[in-house]
Amino acid sequence: MKRKFAAFSLAFLFASGILLSGCGSSEPASSSKSSSEAVAGIQESQANETKLEDAFFNELPDNIPTLIKENTCIGSNGKYSASIRTYASGAYYFPEIIESGVKSFYDKASELGLEISDLTLLCYSEDQNGNTTNMVSWRTTNGTSGTFTCDGYFDKNQVIEFNYTADDIKSFIGERPEILNNEILGQSEEVKEDEAVLEAAAPYQGEWYREDNENRRIYIHDTTLTDVIFNDYSNNDINESWDYTITIDDSGNIIPQNISGQNCGIIYMDNQNNLITSAPDGSDPVTFIKASEKTFEEILAN
Repeated sequence: MKRKFAAFSLAFLFASGILLSGCGSSEPASSSKSSSEAVAGIQESQANETKLEDAFFNELPDNIPTLIKENTCIGSNGKYSASIRTYASGAYYFPEIIESGVKSFYDKASELGLEISDLTLLCYSEDQNGNTTNMVSWRTTNGTSGTFTCDGYFDKNQVIEFNYTADDIKSFIGERPEILNNEILGQSEEVKEDEAVLEAAAPYQGEWYREDNENRRIYIHDTTLTDVIFNDYSNNDINESWDYTITIDDSGNIIPQNISGQNCGIIYMDNQNNLITSAPDGSDPVTFIKASEKTFEEILAN
């Protein structure tokens, strides 16, 4: 989760002429006072940004903060704008985020007497060329209703709806996949797990890194597989992640399934106890080497 104040502050300083001070010409007292006021204004904006962000995160239900990929809150000319991007599965929780974090964000703004220009929730993927895919977003100016767009997510075609509330999004999404209800958020109702699948998955538990790219990792915990791309693993800087459920086929092969129930390949061990992933037909094998016994949740907690 990232806060991005620097770009605004630098631009504001440049526009105010503060970066040009000390260039050989003396300035009248009024100019110095103006500069001091500008700095004080920036500091006040940053303090308000922090208060708004804290209000947002403090009211989110348990474990939903782990679905937030990055957040930005920027104050400019007395108005504040926010953008929150979730990881791949986060779009299924837009309604909860709206009813908790977004509501708290706007309540805090009202308490502080701040004007919010807009807040946007985003969820999307990027292909190898950096193109945006499977985009879903909700942009609001009042905290309760907004413009909802969906392009490829939820297995639906492009949709644009206006004045959409949290309840409208719930109806649009429909029933949330069971894996998300019970494994990502750990809700109270337990899933009865197949002992045969757990036994088959036992040798694969833990953290694995791709042989030719240590920033690509697989985490297997019980019957959940999380595929993660790090920008920089050493700094725990995550770019994207995907969750799968481990199943077995009639031949006993380990099969990861996505949230739509589609088989996404085969997993097996080679004779050196390395984890191998391949396409469903066994082609394009990729080698992963055991790194640790850590789960993805433990990585997120660091």
